[in-house]
Amino acid sequence: MFWCRQIIGLVFGLGAGILGFTGVYVVITFFIALFLISYIYYSKILDINEEDFESNELFMEGVGNSFGLFMVSKYY
Repeated sequence: MFWCRQIIGLVFGLGAGILGFTGVYVVITFFIALFLISYIYYSKILDINEEDFESNELFMEGVGNSFGLFMVSKYY
């Protein structure tokens, strides 16, 4: 899950940088896409039961690192 979020951060950062998107709406869209893609990945593809983990454990793993990679690659 950690590396999946890093890839999402890198792809969205490079995409936003190449397309020239800036502002708070890009950051909000990134977080929405990050959590939505992560939820679909672990619930549909990996078939992980949410009751086996703590409520925030699956959602918060690697979010800070992914956001940092998003911001660095966006302005690179």
